[in-house]
Amino acid sequence: MKNVTMNIIHSIPGRMRLSLNCVVHRTEKVCKKIESLDGLVSCSYSEISGNFLIYYKETDIGPTGVIKELILAIAEDIGHYPVSIRSLENYKLTPLAKPAAVLIVFSSFYTLLGGNLTAKMVLQYSAALMTGVSVVDHGISEIKRTGTFDFENLSLIYLINSLGEKKVLQGTVLTWLATYIRHLLPVNPPDAMVCRIVETHDSNGALVKEVMTNGFIGINQMG
Repeated sequence: MKNVTMNIIHSIPGRMRLSLNCVVHRTEKVCKKIESLDGLVSCSYSEISGNFLIYYKETDIGPTGVIKELILAIAEDIGHYPVSIRSLENYKLTPLAKPAAVLIVFSSFYTLLGGNLTAKMVLQYSAALMTGVSVVDHGISEIKRTGTFDFENLSLIYLINSLGEKKVLQGTVLTWLATYIRHLLPVNPPDAMVCRIVETHDSNGALVKEVMTNGFIGINQMG
């Protein structure tokens, strides 16, 4: 059976970026079909990244609705194979995490090489500061995205205590790992949502395609 996966690259209210692991033909036709639907403002496809970027009115349709409509729009390419929906947002590093990691690596090598004490401390505290800022930024992003506090951000308390105990580099490394380690793991969420396209008839006898998602059904008139 063909394994079709749709990845949610990025999602904020009113905008979603999605990718598929299969080739989608007639992408211009797909985008036009998406844009003709109520609540969907615009759709574009990048030949470079292979991503669909969809803008929608969050008062008219939600993220699940957007996903269902895209699946229906590409039905000619995927047939009736099940589609696994996976979010990659939980598995990517935030922008500030990367420079913090670079500073940690550079500071660690400099410390191991026995560099100048002043320069060593400057590097270590710089790494600690950048890590602290990145953890705060990560926490704010998680609250905005999910509405809940991520307890892995409590590692910031350990970082602060480490600074007081003069264990700067150790505290920085452990804080960074505690906050971002899950973002480095292979993307294979066990709770990936699975959608299926089925054909049925409405009350008027017209043939329609339905997207069934964990028991939820969305109907779209076949064109």
